[in-house]
Amino acid sequence: NKYVVLTKSDILRRQKEAIENVTSILGIADEDAARILRRFKWDANRVNEEWFSDMEAVRAAVGMVDEAPEPSGPTDKCMICFEDYPRSAMRSAACKHGFCVDCWGGYISNAVNSGPTVLDLRCPLPDCKAEVRSGGIGRQQHIWS
Repeated sequence: NKYVVLTKSDILRRQKEAIENVTSILGIADEDAARILRRFKWDANRVNEEWFSDMEAVRAAVGMVDEAPEPSGPTDKCMICFEDYPRSAMRSAACKHGFCVDCWGGYISNAVNSGPTVLDLRCPLPDCKAEVRSGGIGRQQHIWS
């Protein structure tokens, strides 16, 4: 067997091409495509086969849940510390389980410090499998830095 060593730019180009391929066929966001591709070891053909074979199973496996409606009322209870906070001081994944900025920040910071698991980060509630999108991670890291 002949092996080829890829440069960082080669890898990034191939990842971008795979993401574009998957998003164009499945009609999903780039971030969701990247999450699914990581799950299937960047094999776009396998992603397409699995998606069209059982879309719901693939969505569940990577934490793609339908966005829940926003909770009503001016305040919400943090699901970690159980204190009431204004909605503007809450963070959540697509599931809309609310967490105060301090608890969410601790969760995100711990995940980032733990390494690669942050790439598949889910809602902090044990029974919830909703993905935490990278925008929620980046925004929190900015708040904490």
